Amino acid sequence: MKEIFTELNSIENVQGSLFFSIDGELMIYEAVGENIPSKEIIEEYSGSLEWEFINNQFKEINEAELIFIKHRVYIRKVDHGFILVLMTLETPIEVVRLNTDLLIPELDSLKKNKGFRRFFRFR
Repeated sequence: MKEIFTELNSIENVQGSLFFSIDGELMIYEAVGENIPSKEIIEEYSGSLEWEFINNQFKEINEAELIFIKHRVYIRKVDHGFILVLMTLETPIEVVRLNTDLLIPELDSLKKNKGFRRFFRFR
């Protein structure tokens, strides 16, 4: 399966992209930077979060941007999960938002196709 976040991760200073289901299951993990935690660490940490609370908070909010000392996290709510983009402060957020908008239909198609069906096209 081709990587979904290739275009998003090619933006300058983007360090990685993640997709979590509504229940908090890490569905897609694509790291680019050296400073991004491993998939195992992210899965362990995300397992301890209250995803029902997070989902309820995002009923009125479609996106959020968290700014830290050296890094920024962009969170985008989609119908069946959350997109997280990890980046530095210098990353052009407008380009990240645009690329995220373009990803949503592709992520929706993953939801509709389950199991091995997503690898094949049926006519």
